[in-house]
Amino acid sequence: MGARGPSPTPTRRLQLRGSWRSKQRPNEPRPKRARPRPPASLGDEAKKLFLALVRQLYAQKVVAGFDAQALARYSDLLVDYWKASEFVGKHGAVYVVRGKPGKDGEPGQAVGFRLYPQTALKIALASELLRLEREFGLTPSARARVEVEAPAPAEPAYDYFHGAEVG
Repeated sequence: MGARGPSPTPTRRLQLRGSWRSKQRPNEPRPKRARPRPPASLGDEAKKLFLALVRQLYAQKVVAGFDAQALARYSDLLVDYWKASEFVGKHGAVYVVRGKPGKDGEPGQAVGFRLYPQTALKIALASELLRLEREFGLTPSARARVEVEAPAPAEPAYDYFHGAEVG
């Protein structure tokens, strides 16, 4: 039987939110923040995407070195999604299924429609990509749950002798 309920929120994300729950996990591994390297097996497009993602996630301070496999999988899936999406954009989502051809070699009468395999692939990849995007905080709703400390606004200088703000 699998684990019940939603997966736990990473402690780093809880810390960024300011949650008291972040202090409840003293034995959780705390990976060192590092820039993961793309695996050699990634294609050129996926590698470029991987490096762009690492830059963004490193700037947000939410990536560790061993996130490379998950990021590589995401990059690879996204490239496949783009290819399937391009096919569907060019050929449409469905094709006509025809009956027996006529005596003169004419195409048979249309009897129905079927999804191209690329359409089904695009749908499946979209679902998996969304799941991975939520894991890395790459969607607007996932980012909305993360809070970062904003610097306190500086108090304006005050001239006590003249009773006015300076600057």
